[in-house]
Amino acid sequence: LIDAPCTASGLIRKKPEILIMNKNLNLEKLVIKQKKILEKSVSFLKKGGYLLYCVCSIHSKEGPKIIDYFLKKNKDFELSFIDAEQRKFGKVFKDMLLVFPDNEKLKDGLDGFFIAVLRKK
Repeated sequence: LIDAPCTASGLIRKKPEILIMNKNLNLEKLVIKQKKILEKSVSFLKKGGYLLYCVCSIHSKEGPKIIDYFLKKNKDFELSFIDAEQRKFGKVFKDMLLVFPDNEKLKDGLDGFFIAVLRKK
């Protein structure tokens, strides 16, 4: 499980100050750190092993774009499926789960976050 450091943009309901803070300066540094963490994790997995990557961010640079980058560099990994139970919490995009803080389907909503399940071939 990688719960990577991120901008926490998915916590906007609890921390509205995120709207006025300039995270752009930190975003690029965080993306570099996220990529390094993912790359390091490769050495810990055996064939058939799973890696769960998540961030409490809804920013595409910290979610889908990180995973796309990782998969291009690591051809021995693939996205694993998001099952029907998990899908009800958000939107599935290219087999990755995006949950938005305004999800009205769920009582009292949720914080926003991103999840990708990767499997080593």
